[in-house]
Amino acid sequence: MSQVLFQHVSEAKNKKASLKPIILKIVKNLSVLSLVSIVLFQFFGEELFTFVFGSQWQVAAELAKILIFSYAIKFIVSPMSIILTAFEKLKIVAIWQVIYFIMMMSMWFLEDIELFDFIRIVVVVDLTSYLLYLFLILSYSIRTFVNGCLNMNGAMRKATKIDGKVITGKELLKGE
Repeated sequence: MSQVLFQHVSEAKNKKASLKPIILKIVKNLSVLSLVSIVLFQFFGEELFTFVFGSQWQVAAELAKILIFSYAIKFIVSPMSIILTAFEKLKIVAIWQVIYFIMMMSMWFLEDIELFDFIRIVVVVDLTSYLLYLFLILSYSIRTFVNGCLNMNGAMRKATKIDGKVITGKELLKGE
């Protein structure tokens, strides 16, 4: 999916077109799939695990019910990360990865904590980090499109000489 998105982003970048419809469609579709997975795991996860793997997998089923939120947000956001790469904003990606790494490594210092509580903390860190990442991706995408439009409008305000008459790009588009 990332490669297809990369192609669409590159085309939109070259045409200075809006990424908003593409991004919203992908986020919407991935969110629906994630929501379905969350609902299925929350209501039927334990039964599914015990049916497929046996009763000895009961604890894994309980952990999966917690971890599904982390997997869902990663499923939504990870394909979107290609947008920053396409726009060569690797510094933003690197900063986010360092922050994420620090947040994950800070859990090393948690002592005397039960497994399920630790997993819940991991999920909160993942949700927080990946929502921040999605915000960075979306805000950069929108800002890039808006700046592109402003630059186009600025170019349209510049006067050009056609057949000895000085006209602006806006006048040309209006047919004046």
